[in-house]
Amino acid sequence: MSSAPAGSAPIVYVHIGLGKTGTSTIQKALEEQRTALAELGIHVPGEKHHITRRAVYDLMGRRIGGSDAEDNAKVSGTWRPFAESVVAADAPTVVFSEEMLALARPKAVKRLVQSLAPRRVVVIVTVRDLGRVLGSYWQQMVVMGRTEPLAEFLQSVRDPATGPASAGVGFWLRQDLIRTLNAWETAVPREDVRVVTLPAPGQPADLLGDRFAEVIGAPAGLLRAQENKDNASVGMAEVEVLRRLNGLLAGDLRENQRLHLMRVIRAGLVGRESAPIRVPASEYDWINERATDLVAELRAREYAVVGSLDDLLPAAPAAA
Repeated sequence: MSSAPAGSAPIVYVHIGLGKTGTSTIQKALEEQRTALAELGIHVPGEKHHITRRAVYDLMGRRIGGSDAEDNAKVSGTWRPFAESVVAADAPTVVFSEEMLALARPKAVKRLVQSLAPRRVVVIVTVRDLGRVLGSYWQQMVVMGRTEPLAEFLQSVRDPATGPASAGVGFWLRQDLIRTLNAWETAVPREDVRVVTLPAPGQPADLLGDRFAEVIGAPAGLLRAQENKDNASVGMAEVEVLRRLNGLLAGDLRENQRLHLMRVIRAGLVGRESAPIRVPASEYDWINERATDLVAELRAREYAVVGSLDDLLPAAPAAA
């Protein structure tokens, strides 16, 4: 079975994120189902995701944060052989995923497209409603060493001029979907962009895997991977523990040591019964305004959407 139409150019689906939109779950599912996908004519390059990640970091000329010099030395020169393996694959369809590609500038985008020729590049971008992204992103930033309370982080995102650039500006650098799409459209035509929305609250979480599978031509159910425990969410109380610990450890550990410690501690906190992270109801108006503007722009651009753009409109939270 081939997921590419007969007689058409072979395809490579490039999943670029955004971050905090189930990327780890998708990557885990692709890795787990490499053999089953191969039987469908869909090749997933790299036996482990770190191979893809290193190649993408090399493409973009970046250093992998939290890794030591030896690990980062393994990045240099990895994009070219990775791209050659994609082009040479016998399968009519190739798919790979790396959320760092949401940060790619036009130069890197053009290099990627040129490197993968004559395969036709189809971009997949996964999108989640802003209200849920904010809480998830703040949790991740705390794990990465940040010490701002949630309220301060939200203020920085709402008005980046009021906070440190690494908070508000850093958030929009990674979560400005229109900026990301504009960069990719410098080398990929709009008709080769697929927007996949995450299921809205109350819908089955594994719909994301089915929606992604629909894009690449795989059957429903194949990509329903279990959540990656290494990337699982924790509750508000647990994040507060990590946030305060960051303040106590500041300057005492190297970055890779502190990240390893945070991962170990967070793994021990997963599954606790504390209240989930919730953006306060008082923030809803500006979040809804930005989400509404985004949906309007996506509708105007007429991207192919799997799911519904209405999934990106956050439900109003209950007042405290």
